[in-house]
Amino acid sequence: MYFHRALISFLHMNEPLNFALVLVGLTALVLTADQAKRLYNIEPKKTRMFVHIAVSVVIFLAPYYFQSKLYPVLLASVFIAVNFASVRLGLFKGMNLDKKNLGTVYYPIAFLVLVLLLWDKYPYIVSTAMLIMG
Repeated sequence: MYFHRALISFLHMNEPLNFALVLVGLTALVLTADQAKRLYNIEPKKTRMFVHIAVSVVIFLAPYYFQSKLYPVLLASVFIAVNFASVRLGLFKGMNLDKKNLGTVYYPIAFLVLVLLLWDKYPYIVSTAMLIMG
């Protein structure tokens, strides 16, 4: 139990680094899915499913590496903007099925709303909800 608390304390001290690592990791996931679709002709539905599952697991663990809600809010905001631009511009074909499907935008919007409403008292409800939605 002591190790667990010490690890959580250590992770919370490094929130800016954790934010950068999560941002880079999630971006790498999306780019990997996009490359897999292009190189191996994998159906976008399958690469999208892979990204959904992987992202939901990363977000499920967010209370372990973010104490304040600042970084989850920033993370959600970045992905709302990037995903919206991606859908409209037809980028990341491994994630976006068509220009009318805004599912990749709604997921970070849901995360943002949950963080703003619940993060301070119930961060594990936020992470569990995001895992279920993923």
